[in-house]
Amino acid sequence: MNGRVPPPAGAEDRSALIARIRIRAEKDNREFIHREAREAQPDRPPSDDVIGMGFPNGRESRMLYIAGDDLDQLESTRFERFHVAGDYVSLVDIESDVVEIRLARSGGGPSGLMAGSLWRLPGAEVSRTKKPGEGETSDRPRLGAFRYTERPDTWKVVATDKERALEISPSTPEFDMFWRRPGGRPTIKMRGFDVTTNTAVLNAIEGTVRDYLLELDLRYGIDLDLQSDSPMPRNPQRLRRTEEPPAFPKNSYSRVPRDLYRHGRAAVGLPLLQYQYYYQTVEFFFRTFVHEQAIARVRREVADPRFSATRDESISAIIDIASSASTGGMRERDQLRYTVEGCVLEGQLGVWLDELDERFDGHFSKKSQAIQGVGAIHRTGDIRQQVSDRIYTIRCRIVHAKEDGGPAPIAQLVPSSKESLHLLPDVELVKRIAEKALVARATAQD
Repeated sequence: MNGRVPPPAGAEDRSALIARIRIRAEKDNREFIHREAREAQPDRPPSDDVIGMGFPNGRESRMLYIAGDDLDQLESTRFERFHVAGDYVSLVDIESDVVEIRLARSGGGPSGLMAGSLWRLPGAEVSRTKKPGEGETSDRPRLGAFRYTERPDTWKVVATDKERALEISPSTPEFDMFWRRPGGRPTIKMRGFDVTTNTAVLNAIEGTVRDYLLELDLRYGIDLDLQSDSPMPRNPQRLRRTEEPPAFPKNSYSRVPRDLYRHGRAAVGLPLLQYQYYYQTVEFFFRTFVHEQAIARVRREVADPRFSATRDESISAIIDIASSASTGGMRERDQLRYTVEGCVLEGQLGVWLDELDERFDGHFSKKSQAIQGVGAIHRTGDIRQQVSDRIYTIRCRIVHAKEDGGPAPIAQLVPSSKESLHLLPDVELVKRIAEKALVARATAQD
């Protein structure tokens, strides 16, 4: 056995169908992949034919996959007219000038609840409604039946401005086919916008469409976002297991930084917010670690045989140390460095960087960094200062915004930017430092 499904009835027709699709794709200069059906194996279920096809995305191409049971629909569709827009779950119809993008709830949650909020908006066009459970034969209560008194068959919410229109409605069959998504999930359609270039489409998405979603939130409390399909790997949960059973806590942690840390853990899917919460957790301990550093320096100075309380030079050195230890007069970047040096061993930091580089394709060591304004971390000297500088630079890019249009030394890092999709390793790094700071300043339980 070669592991392939024996040719069923009609297999020749299926092969001819795939061949016709391949010819059209290659004629349109699209990458084409055919993954043949395979029978079940001991370690995997059977699979159907899958077609992979490249879709133009500006100067690049993005691969979408079509399931075998959709191949007839694919052949009957003029797929040559479809492009995609950036990292969004999207379709751009360059012939009809329509852009379709998948919507999601910003805070997560069932899409059915999102749709229910949308078709109840004032002015929504609902073609027909049916009572919960209508047409169902099961006696089991349908999920959500208690919540709705009626459900629409089809619906749409349309906002127009001269030649342009924004429509929120269930996804189109073509969209469901190319993105292999369950049918009927809400998408937003842009009509009458400039789709001649990928840049023009993305500008309209980041401009008008996001403005529209913001106003839906401000006016109706409906918090929607545009769904992306980033190639950035997801963050696998870092499990630090021990063979010992859970024990009564030995430590008592400061409440404010502990709560900031918990907020960071809760902000899943919001990397900029997570980063800021973890940074604030570390920031809480700045004064403590700066003072500890100053005490150590004073002790070294006093231990010097040349130190004398009657010598002006000796007293001036102590005054200088005390002045530099004042957090009001010390740069925040230096306060962060003292805190990192005070709570994390250099060797531990190196282990973390190696682990994260392995998981995220050399994120910290690449010469060309995905995050602007930071450089690769070199394993020479004390890497804690390099890490501190990196953390501080990213933090400044998150919190420093300029509205006046004047020159900005650091470009702002915003949630909708492509860079934010690559922030995950840095979030994990500052999170681990926050954990070390919490533990370092914990006290024993009473």
